[in-house]
Amino acid sequence: MKKKTVKKFWEIVNYIALVGLVVGQITIGFFFYVGQITFLATDIVILIRSIAIKQNKSDIIKNVCMTAIAAGVLIIKNLGV
Repeated sequence: MKKKTVKKFWEIVNYIALVGLVVGQITIGFFFYVGQITFLATDIVILIRSIAIKQNKSDIIKNVCMTAIAAGVLIIKNLGV
């Protein structure tokens, strides 16, 4: 029973991540920082989920890269480059 509850929890987290990606995509054109921070937060949630459910290594590496890109864009934008 507990395994089923945990699986359902991570399924809900995945839906929340989908909403975050959609909101980030829509928002980034109008409010860059809000959109980019939404992307970063969502990428972190996706990364945590992929580690928690023990996805294969390629998915975890992809999620690390996407999180790094979101963070890097924010850092570069703040530096004024």
